[in-house]
Amino acid sequence: MILKLTKLLCFFGIHRYKTINIEFGFNPTDRVTTLECKNCGFTKIKADG
Repeated sequence: MILKLTKLLCFFGIHRYKTINIEFGFNPTDRVTTLECKNCGFTKIKADG
């Protein structure tokens, strides 16, 4: 039952992210973070700066 609930939350866009990769640029604010959902495997790339 819990597994079905987590899949339903992912369907509605509520994910549990874990950090996969962090890349830094020349400026301290240039950072690209790759996030992946623990439940469904959805990958998100987040650019800070």
